[in-house]
Amino acid sequence: MLNVCVIGAGASGLVAMKELKDEGHRVTCFEKYPQEGGVFYYSKNKGGVYDSTLLTISNYFMAFSSLPPEEVERKYWTHTEYADYLKKFAKKFDLLKHMQFETTVLSVEVKEKVIVEIEQNGTKEFRTFDAIAICTGTHQKAKYPELKDQHLFKGQILHSENYKNAQGFANKKVVCVGMGESAAEIVHEIAQVASECTLSIRQYPTVVPRYHDQHTNDAFTSRIYHYIPTRLLNPLIKWGAKKIIKTTKDPIVKLTWEWGLKCGGMLNIFLTKNEIFLHDINENKLQVNTSGIQKLSEKGVMFNDNTHIDADIIMCNTGYQDDFSFLKGISFKNVKDLYKHAFHPELEKKVAFIGWARPAVGGVPPCSEMQSRYFALLCSDKRSLPDKAKLYQSIAHDEKFEEERFRLSCNIPSLVHYTGYMDSMAKLIGCMPPKFLLFRNPKVVAKIVFGSQISNQYRLTGPHSDPVIAKEVISKLPIAWGLKLSVQLAMVLAVAKCLEFFKIIKRDLKYRP
Repeated sequence: MLNVCVIGAGASGLVAMKELKDEGHRVTCFEKYPQEGGVFYYSKNKGGVYDSTLLTISNYFMAFSSLPPEEVERKYWTHTEYADYLKKFAKKFDLLKHMQFETTVLSVEVKEKVIVEIEQNGTKEFRTFDAIAICTGTHQKAKYPELKDQHLFKGQILHSENYKNAQGFANKKVVCVGMGESAAEIVHEIAQVASECTLSIRQYPTVVPRYHDQHTNDAFTSRIYHYIPTRLLNPLIKWGAKKIIKTTKDPIVKLTWEWGLKCGGMLNIFLTKNEIFLHDINENKLQVNTSGIQKLSEKGVMFNDNTHIDADIIMCNTGYQDDFSFLKGISFKNVKDLYKHAFHPELEKKVAFIGWARPAVGGVPPCSEMQSRYFALLCSDKRSLPDKAKLYQSIAHDEKFEEERFRLSCNIPSLVHYTGYMDSMAKLIGCMPPKFLLFRNPKVVAKIVFGSQISNQYRLTGPHSDPVIAKEVISKLPIAWGLKLSVQLAMVLAVAKCLEFFKIIKRDLKYRP
């Protein structure tokens, strides 16, 4: 039994604690806020979530396999509903007694032991542990764009970190910089009340509607789809997009696919899973400039296409940057330099970074759960990391794969391919869905191959499996593709494998276990 520290009581920290406890380890969690929830702990004086936050990942991809959603249907939780889910998770697995709230971690140093400096109620002290899980999350430090002549601008420059609602933007001229999932909602809210609203982006995103055929968009995150090589799938999507643009009478559908074609590779970019701001463009409430910002002036913004607009507020929806300044003697460029985005080659199993695997589709929590399961097994000596040379080789290989696959989103270092990443972690843990199910339960196999690739698939077998609950959850979710499309996808996959076999198309890179 090891004495393990966990920093952060958000989703990643909670699941790390649970998995470590399952393996019999002693756990202490330090959390700077007064309760669990991490980024989803809402306070008027805290950034991270705004008043109307609606998640862009559905409940079955935000939930952990050990606590499936209570709802039968797929839906998007509000930030309050997800915070409540995390509270239920903490209560069910008796995690609260291991947490020390309003405790700031000042430094972490790894020697023979892990030395953690903390501050509680104004008092500083050092604690010693055998290992540590760092679960502080990616929303630690707001990232502002570098804007030339920023000092000249007389208006406000804000960041979405501190956005709560659009009240302060009423009747203002606003320039919104950047487009991600939260940005899509924030830009939409501002566009409803601003006198003028302009969206500044440097490349077109691939926008995915929240719902398709009454299913949440991530309901289509299935093995059969992601097994098809991108060299075949990208042209097929492009062909289908052009066909839809020509035939559709829905302006939002048309605009969605037009932007997808302009992005340069719909499978090579992080997906913006929220189309609501496109309605504002269609209704002329929101203008778009794709040239990027050249410089600021006293009264507004000059774009690279030499157009100038007046602005009262510049809202930066430009994401966050990692802050590991509390780590002493531990350095790396970004999380891609870690094995599976989690383990530093020089620190072995003493340190795990949980929560820095962000899939283009699918949720962060299932990835964090897999990282936590593997870390807990490492702490118990039931699994071993590859030797140092192989670790570096695997890191280089996986980084090459991720950079090739997501070449248009190189600014998101935590980005992973959901299907490939989850399966590679499952092989390390020993919880890949068993092949013998094909003969025992073909209906469950159909759901595993064609249905949503939810985390319960990895509880059918392996350490701490729960096959009864796993089969129940997998079986109750309908296959979003439907029978006709599922057959078509199977046929495309068969053709792709033939083309790969005869070396007509090159095989996609894959994660190494």
